[in-house]
Amino acid sequence: MSNKSHKLYRGISHTPTKRAFFATCIFFVCYGALFMTYLSRLVGIREKLGTPDLVLDSTHTSFLLLASSLGSFFGAPFFGKLLTKVSVKKTIVAAPILVSIGLFALANVVSFSAGSLSSGAVPYGFNDWRFDVCLLILVYLGTCFSLFNVSINISGVNTESTAVEIGGQDDAVFLPRFHSFFQFGAVLATLFSTFIAFFNIDMRLQFALVIIIALVVVYKFRGDILESPASSKPAKVKTSSKAAIQKNKPSLRATFDKPLVCIALIVLASTFCEGSGSDWIGSAFYDGFGSSEAISITGLWIYLLTTASTRYNGHRIIGRLGQYLTLRISFGLVLVGILIFVFAPNQYIAVLACIPWGFGVALSYPIGMSEAGKSGDNPSMRTSIVASGGSVMGIAGPPTIGLLGNIISIRLALLILVPFSIVGFVVSHILKKTK
Repeated sequence: MSNKSHKLYRGISHTPTKRAFFATCIFFVCYGALFMTYLSRLVGIREKLGTPDLVLDSTHTSFLLLASSLGSFFGAPFFGKLLTKVSVKKTIVAAPILVSIGLFALANVVSFSAGSLSSGAVPYGFNDWRFDVCLLILVYLGTCFSLFNVSINISGVNTESTAVEIGGQDDAVFLPRFHSFFQFGAVLATLFSTFIAFFNIDMRLQFALVIIIALVVVYKFRGDILESPASSKPAKVKTSSKAAIQKNKPSLRATFDKPLVCIALIVLASTFCEGSGSDWIGSAFYDGFGSSEAISITGLWIYLLTTASTRYNGHRIIGRLGQYLTLRISFGLVLVGILIFVFAPNQYIAVLACIPWGFGVALSYPIGMSEAGKSGDNPSMRTSIVASGGSVMGIAGPPTIGLLGNIISIRLALLILVPFSIVGFVVSHILKKTK
């Protein structure tokens, strides 16, 4: 095995765990690439859905983001429960197929000729049937991405647990590295979007190429995903009495303990801060600085690249500083980055502000997801609860920032992230005391 393999696996000796580790990394790359393929083109989608009579603004962007967030919010708890009964090997393959169907439909609807629009533009453009259909497709996409997200995170937790129980990795923390591969996939997709936008190539071609590559990769590595370790599976109930079965069934109230509440708040804050960067940096450059779509995507690319490189080296940072100090530093950097970005005098200073912002959001979410899966019994349920908490801000965040941005500006609207970064900083200290 090459030195590169050794560096990637970081001393994992158990061969099935190595294969599962690599396969999970690949699935995170596919998730990031599929997710950012549409999100990085949000400015372009907004332009294509506009008409000579109606220029879509940040309010319309908010509705587009809200649609996908609604699907994600309602999907996460359902799929978390589903994955306690259905093999993660099945859902982790089904999810990208379902996502691909939605992306293909979205690209075709957006690219469809606007000649059949009804006359008489209304304030928010809902007379455009394409906009209405896009909203429905994005609800569907959000649901499918939720299934993909929960599946790969549970796969990551399973790989961590197997490394601890079978591979002898007592301090295995894989989730930050897994999430770095999500960012690498997102960076690749964003770079490709920059190329497509710069040369004004048909969006349908871009989406089709990404879908084909992702599905081929998913098919190749589908068999290496691990289920939960044997020791974490619930013991079989020997009696058939209804009372005994109910006694052994995990209670949602018992699952929702104080550490999990703290973890959920951390993930909620980090999801909002990270997602707002992914959702609104491009629009902030486009609307706030008058940048072109290509330059807007480039600013987003720098943010994603910073996040990806930090996550890839997250195990070193966490190993040196510890999880709780890392969380506090992360939220502090988010605060600094957002303030510089909002009050930047020009787009070049704003680009530099994306660096601390990207560093800050890189590790808080994967640390939270890792802690959720290992903080008690029933890791699938705990992971889905925390994922649902993050999805709450996925619903509340986009329309709030967009509507505020329509009144003041997208850049000033991003100041709403400041109290959430402070909450994440404080709760990280509380979480340490509960351990």
